Amino acid sequence: MRLLASLFLLTTGLVAAQQPQIPLSHEKHTTEPHRIAIIGGGAGGASTAYHLKQFAEASEYDVPLDITLFEKESRIGGRTTTVNALNDSAFPVELGGSIFVKINHILYNATRDFGLDIKSRAFESRPDSDYDLGVWDGKQFVFKQSSSDGRWQGYWDIAKLLWKYGLAPIRTRNLVSTVIGKFLRFYEEPLFPFSSLQGVIEEAELLEHLSVSGKEMLDAYGAGGAFGNDIVQASTRVNYAQNLDQIHGLETLVCMSTDGAMAVEGGNWQIFDEAVKRSGAKARLNTTVLEVRKDTAGSNPTYSLTLSNGSSSGPYDAVVLAAPYQFANISFEPALTHKPFPVDYVSLHVTLFTSPHVLSPTFFDLPADSPASVPSTILTTLQTSSDATAGESLTFYSISSLRTLHPSQSHHANVTSPQHLYKIFSSAPLKASFLSRLLSFPHTSPVYEVDEDPISAISHSDISWSLEKVWHSYPYEVPRTEFEHIRLDGEEVGHGRGVWYTSGIESFISTMETSALMGKNVAALIVQELADGFEY
Repeated sequence: MRLLASLFLLTTGLVAAQQPQIPLSHEKHTTEPHRIAIIGGGAGGASTAYHLKQFAEASEYDVPLDITLFEKESRIGGRTTTVNALNDSAFPVELGGSIFVKINHILYNATRDFGLDIKSRAFESRPDSDYDLGVWDGKQFVFKQSSSDGRWQGYWDIAKLLWKYGLAPIRTRNLVSTVIGKFLRFYEEPLFPFSSLQGVIEEAELLEHLSVSGKEMLDAYGAGGAFGNDIVQASTRVNYAQNLDQIHGLETLVCMSTDGAMAVEGGNWQIFDEAVKRSGAKARLNTTVLEVRKDTAGSNPTYSLTLSNGSSSGPYDAVVLAAPYQFANISFEPALTHKPFPVDYVSLHVTLFTSPHVLSPTFFDLPADSPASVPSTILTTLQTSSDATAGESLTFYSISSLRTLHPSQSHHANVTSPQHLYKIFSSAPLKASFLSRLLSFPHTSPVYEVDEDPISAISHSDISWSLEKVWHSYPYEVPRTEFEHIRLDGEEVGHGRGVWYTSGIESFISTMETSALMGKNVAALIVQELADGFEY
């Protein structure tokens, strides 16, 4: 989500991520393929598959791999997926992970290497709005950013920030820059590849930002107060559905690192779909893994998988679990050496809908005759007198006016007038009465059971299309000092064997890029151990 890009005139050079130095010999060795099962076809799993092939081919050893990827859904992409507004393929829209930024090396480089077209904005500003973005506290807009793309307007927005918030924006920018520099070390030797997430976090000197809340961190650096509440908290709410005194400091800064935001034309899922295709892995879609059973009868342990269709698959030398352990619902026999601890995930309600109506100024206590005063994108924050549990009257985290859909562009949509496409993030299902007030159209709710007032009851003339999705979108990023193991089983055996885990990184930073980074890291560790084994 783009938030105040004009705030940060921060140019961070793209540092080329180096390949790990895998011990090499001048001789080629031939051996049986190392059989690897990857469970999960999201960012972590797709990246693991792709980079296994890349690292194996880069080695001077002959490192044959036999990779099978299991995905319970009918598609690759995990929490990145695209749907068609108005059920028309002319109008694709992201339902999941919407953007990445230029310093996301893996994703950005993949778009280049895979020949994918990118767009610099995930949404279009409403032409009838004077403001790109506003921050709403339930009673008033505490900040608005003008919609002009002119350089002088950008400088004016910065001047307004400094006038209202003093040096806090500059201090935040500097803190973001410092932390980005530390994080980029994860991509390079000597830290990459890392066998311990805990260890690499400590070596990169990031633990101090993880052990405190965003509010505590900003206050300590003199960047809190009104700026933290109005601007930074609006960003933590839209990106992670968490308030500033709940989310840890590092994820808070991730929210403010928005320079160069972009998306893939047609959907970000294409990055991961293409990665799997180029990996040479056998992709088994619509296939759920129920059990992973370890067999220690041979000279080296192997793993067999029981699938939902009653069949089995294997044996495998290594298994990569590329999905949150608690949602995978997989039985491991015998128990894992390091069982991941439970992590609470946010249940985020995402609602996409189209309507001929624009956002109503009266909903935001603005004059009825001033629709241009309503920003295209609206973030939310709490009133300064509220605590972390307050703000329940704010029934949404954000409202985005994505673009206007014109019938002339449609393939077969059943509309005759332009439709505005909206996306709303909320903590609960939206009600028809809420949308009728938001868009200012009459609606009488039929009699339902308590708390029911579904948007499906709204007339097609007012809401022409809608789709609701609940994601386990990301963990509650509470302050923490301990992080998950990367290898859950088989460490004592080595040689690339065992059970590996990519989703533990989500309690550190939960983004498409960091999941892809952990997939790349696991791939490097496996190939490195295989290469090491050829020396003996």
